[in-house]
Amino acid sequence: MAQHEQPQSATDRAAQLGLGESLAGRLEHRLAQREGRRGEPEIERDLLQPLVQFFSSLSSSLSSRSDDPEQIGLVDEFGMNEGWRARVRHFLELLYTAYWRVEVSGLEHVPSDGRAMLVSNHSGGLPFDAFMISHCIERDHPAHRSVRPLMEDVFSTQPYFSILMSRYGMVRACQENGQRLLEADRLICVFPEGVKGVTKRYRDRYRLLRFGRGGFVKLARRTESMIVPVSVVGAEEIYPIVARPDRISRRLGLSLPPATLTFPWLGPLGLVPLPSKWYIDFGKPIDVAQLGVRSEHDDIAINSVKEQVRARIQWQIIERLKRRESIWRG
Repeated sequence: MAQHEQPQSATDRAAQLGLGESLAGRLEHRLAQREGRRGEPEIERDLLQPLVQFFSSLSSSLSSRSDDPEQIGLVDEFGMNEGWRARVRHFLELLYTAYWRVEVSGLEHVPSDGRAMLVSNHSGGLPFDAFMISHCIERDHPAHRSVRPLMEDVFSTQPYFSILMSRYGMVRACQENGQRLLEADRLICVFPEGVKGVTKRYRDRYRLLRFGRGGFVKLARRTESMIVPVSVVGAEEIYPIVARPDRISRRLGLSLPPATLTFPWLGPLGLVPLPSKWYIDFGKPIDVAQLGVRSEHDDIAINSVKEQVRARIQWQIIERLKRRESIWRG
């Protein structure tokens, strides 16, 4: 009797696409062409070489078999795979230290234990800011805590990409998931601007959008969690969005990606984020209970706290922009 083939996992199908390997090959060819030329600026080689390593590492991580006993890690109820998380950490470190050269302040405001909610602005086309915030705390915080970012439905439903994000530790954003994590004394990160934040046009950069209906404040009150305001500066420039095909998307019934300065004009290379200088600032914790929120049904008080948190993050962004001299050098 013939044996039926085992269905391919989404990770195996993604590996067969060879996305990371293809991009790494193109960049290596570009570097080889530059080697024989005199007078070429060193900055281009300095930029492309880390990208070659990044996409090679990405391809290696995607192509690793999930059924290898030596590579299987502990998987929690939300799908986070400790073994896969450890494998991708080295190219997140490359982005963090060499490519975006992230500088951090206020890390002492993040508690070393117990439940807390990080509330951040959102930008960058893709949730790189969630990866960098998570990597920052795991790397530089004295307690080396892991952060569970809550991701929007538009990301949690994408083929391949959603699997990679879940394995790293991201969780679909909803009240139930947030409550379960906080009640387990975890550290979570939320982005109240939602998907509209990551698709802002470049002309609207660093202007915070409406923070929804205050769901994060209700969650903090219900679980008695502290809110730590977080501002990220630098992510707005990695994919400068110049147009959004909203009308075409509605007419075709499709979800089309926005157009940036490099995508789709440069093809797959247009997906490479630009090397802006990043800053992540953590503000003083906010105790929701002390701000007069008697319960999660106190809509007036909840809306007031929501606006206070939004104003605090906007102020942190403005203060950082005042000190920044260059998008690329900081």
